[in-house]
Amino acid sequence: RKRGDFGDRSLLTLSSVDAKTGLMRVGGNESLYRRLLASFRGDYADSVAKIEAALAQGTADDARRLAHTLKGVAGNIGAKRVFDVAREVETKIAAGAGAELGPLLSNLRNVLDEVLRELSALVPVTEEPEQRETEAGAKPADPEAVGALLRELVQLLDADFSAAADRVEQLGVALCSTPLAPVFQNLRGCVDNFNTTGARERIMEIANALKVSMD
Repeated sequence: RKRGDFGDRSLLTLSSVDAKTGLMRVGGNESLYRRLLASFRGDYADSVAKIEAALAQGTADDARRLAHTLKGVAGNIGAKRVFDVAREVETKIAAGAGAELGPLLSNLRNVLDEVLRELSALVPVTEEPEQRETEAGAKPADPEAVGALLRELVQLLDADFSAAADRVEQLGVALCSTPLAPVFQNLRGCVDNFNTTGARERIMEIANALKVSMD
């Protein structure tokens, strides 16, 4: 199994997430989808608190971006109620709403918590020992091989997200024991969160570090 997978509980038992929609968005790649659910649980649990903090600090544009990001990721995993309420929050913030956002943010917290509770009930599966050994024993990055993967990954980000995620896993084997490992982890996080802009930035960072051409 890949990092972040859950155990044997059927995805179809989730009531707050439309797993069929989520799987469709990643080309039917169940392993990737389970990892995206794990990433959502870890990365977006405090989204409402962050939106509230941004509003309290008078940075409405930051609050709107946070709501927009939550909306996008929720839509991608099939968390429709979170998507709908986050979209409404984003729209209200963009329109200059103030105190009236309170009840709407409470509703967003409730629907988000429902998703998080269900995802928490899915027991994470640790990495297989052989996978850890493979990663631990990875050789220094081969610029030519990594460059080929990076160029292919850029093309796949918009065309075939499931295949793009597979290329990221291949990059992990090549980069995890090199000084570029932190950049790779950042790239992986961008892909997990459907952040294609951030993924492209990390790809260029790796390419520049290895002095490989992206043409």
